[in-house]
Amino acid sequence: MARKKQVSAIPRAVIFLILAAFFFAMAARLQASWHKTLLYGFAVLDAVWGVALLAIARKKPRF
Repeated sequence: MARKKQVSAIPRAVIFLILAAFFFAMAARLQASWHKTLLYGFAVLDAVWGVALLAIARKKPRF
């Protein structure tokens, strides 16, 4: 069996953090509604996932 090349999680973490910033900016422009709440929810989830991926990338040894 061929061994898969290990890919760094840092580029994915950066993408999720950029998406979180985008969703925060979009939500800040909206008036109070369920759309605003939904965008803030997505922004928080993306930010948490991005930070988690960064933490994982820092702990894993690179090959």
